[in-house]
Amino acid sequence: MSSLLSSRSFLRQLDLGTLDLFVLICESGSIARAAERGQLAASALSKRISELEHVIDAPLLERHARGVRPTFVGEQLAQHDHGILDGVERLRGDLTEFSHGVHGRVRLV
Repeated sequence: MSSLLSSRSFLRQLDLGTLDLFVLICESGSIARAAERGQLAASALSKRISELEHVIDAPLLERHARGVRPTFVGEQLAQHDHGILDGVERLRGDLTEFSHGVHGRVRLV
């Protein structure tokens, strides 16, 4: 693996949208079906995954005539993706509550 994985710039190279699309690919077993669900062209999705593989410095998908399957590294990434995306969704919910004044501290004196 490249030294990029140990550097701080690694986080800057990750794109949450691409991570979400990668999970769609793993769930559907097909770049074309995932692209349709993600509302973009299959070629554009394939390019984004190639860029992600470049950042990770490892193949993430095994491509077959009948679709795709995650490699071992891809499976690990997908597992972490679920946690990352769930955390982002919780953050979004918390920020929405804060912005609407639903969540916070009350102090009585």
